[in-house]
Amino acid sequence: MKSWLVASILGLLCTVIVIIIAEIHFTDLLKTAGYLHGQQIANSGYEISLQDVMCKRALDNTIVLSSVDSGYLDMAVNLYLTSFKRFKIENYLFVGSDPDICNALANFSIACFDYIHDSDGSTVSGYFSEAFKRKTHLKTKIILEALMLGLKVLITDVDIVFFTNPLPLFTCTTCDMEISSDVVERNSGFYFARPTSASIRLHETAWIQGLAKPHVSNQNAIDRNMERMQRSGTITVKDLDPKMYINGKVYFEDGKRMFKGDNLCEHCVMVHNNWIVTEAAKVYRFKECGLWENDRNQYYSDRQQTYLSFGLPKDYGFTNTITFEEKVLRNAFILGALLGRIVILPTFHCYGCKYSRVCKQPNAKCTLSTFYKIEQFDSQLKDNYRERCISKS
Repeated sequence: MKSWLVASILGLLCTVIVIIIAEIHFTDLLKTAGYLHGQQIANSGYEISLQDVMCKRALDNTIVLSSVDSGYLDMAVNLYLTSFKRFKIENYLFVGSDPDICNALANFSIACFDYIHDSDGSTVSGYFSEAFKRKTHLKTKIILEALMLGLKVLITDVDIVFFTNPLPLFTCTTCDMEISSDVVERNSGFYFARPTSASIRLHETAWIQGLAKPHVSNQNAIDRNMERMQRSGTITVKDLDPKMYINGKVYFEDGKRMFKGDNLCEHCVMVHNNWIVTEAAKVYRFKECGLWENDRNQYYSDRQQTYLSFGLPKDYGFTNTITFEEKVLRNAFILGALLGRIVILPTFHCYGCKYSRVCKQPNAKCTLSTFYKIEQFDSQLKDNYRERCISKS
């Protein structure tokens, strides 16, 4: 047998052995972390793998992945409606981390694979909590699995909205990765990775590091290892234009965008609804900016529902205006409850700006989130109001 053939066979065998060893190692780490892996089709006895599903869903050797749990069901549905469905992106897959999320998404005919069951999967995990960090590492794992199949991967967090189909825009064929910015560092919530040895090595290292050091977030693990590989010249990374692939600080705060129609961004490719802490606040911000299309429970389309709308046109100065508007808002909710009507929020004068850095001039108009923590507000009144922009829909 010729030497080149022997070398090729040995090389192939080594690759297979490395992949098997790596997968065994990953499985052991998963068990250590308390994860359950896999999905069995009812009554068939056949266990389908994530790899099988990714290969089936991929188009042009490319897959769009998003990790999700039941705590972010509404966000996932909104991502699908505003981005995947709108731009006819069919090669997407949500990857679930609790027993219920994929069944819930199936009600909307949204593709989801029931992959790993996290103990905190059914609840929203606070930003940078231990549960939050653990969940973020699932992104690293699913990207790695796709890369090892030879697939190109776009990973997107669920709190993102596309303004156009981003897939044709990843044109740096010599790059291992193309990644968005989070102002102070690169953002692991939106990036494109090619199935190169450098990308695979980066994600393998970050995954193992994340499980060994759960206090380290997925973003820190990806960023620090990427920087190290760049310094050694072993990976090529393109930073996506931060004016086109925009984080929440730049789009909402620096861009002074509070309401639908504020400072339209014609060159934007996507917006990441980050730099804000709670899911409730993110949802409300999307809604007021007209970036929410999730009609779950007939949020927009209930023809039987009646509404109560009111305005706050008069400015009484700093202290008096805040006091007056709080009193009027309270009375509106009381009246709405008595009449069985949902309150449509007004615009508020921008005095105080306790919880927002988007505020304009004091005599300008601001949203509810300027003065109230939305999560606390929703704990009492979530189903009793609609955002201002609904009255202009």
